[in-house]
Amino acid sequence: MSRDIAEKNHILSVNDAFYRSFRSGNFEAMSELWHEGNDVSVIHPNWPAIDGFEDVMDSWFRIMVESVPPKVFPENPVVLQTGNTAIVYCEENLGGSFTIASNIFRKIDGHWKMVQHVASSLPVPD
Repeated sequence: MSRDIAEKNHILSVNDAFYRSFRSGNFEAMSELWHEGNDVSVIHPNWPAIDGFEDVMDSWFRIMVESVPPKVFPENPVVLQTGNTAIVYCEENLGGSFTIASNIFRKIDGHWKMVQHVASSLPVPD
């Protein structure tokens, strides 16, 4: 396996860990996946943009702990990687309804850390 394919597979495994922690409501695991800096952001469907580690994690706490986290499964992920930055875009299957998402990761101290998650509703097909 080439080094590029192995790295993309590793990025996909981190992306999968994000969705596993989301589905299971494992807030601690979710926190470990994110870069602890002010240069992180999240846009949940129908929410305003949120930035900074503490505010981003507060939004995840509200979704994962204070309510019932959705059973969301990534489908058809695509990895775009240049150097220490990777974008994974995918469809999010929420049990029949779908959103589209992009997850941005940065390699920091040898570890891929999430720096942005954006999810948006998809129109229902006719």
